[in-house]
Amino acid sequence: MPVQTNYITTESGYAEAIQTLSHVNKLCLDFETTGLDARIAQPRLLQLCSTDPTDVNRTVYVFDLFAVPADD
Repeated sequence: MPVQTNYITTESGYAEAIQTLSHVNKLCLDFETTGLDARIAQPRLLQLCSTDPTDVNRTVYVFDLFAVPADD
């Protein structure tokens, strides 16, 4: 089954993705950093999606952590 990708770069996109993902029972998680040294590297991209392979609308949400500010 094809997987869609939704690249999140706005606060409204973030809110919509979180709302959608809040109904998922189990998530896949992956993230990318700016480097390999854990002492100085920063999180860069966060990917979340449903683990259900039968989900016909399966979407990977890629959060650009530099574009969407973290909650304080």
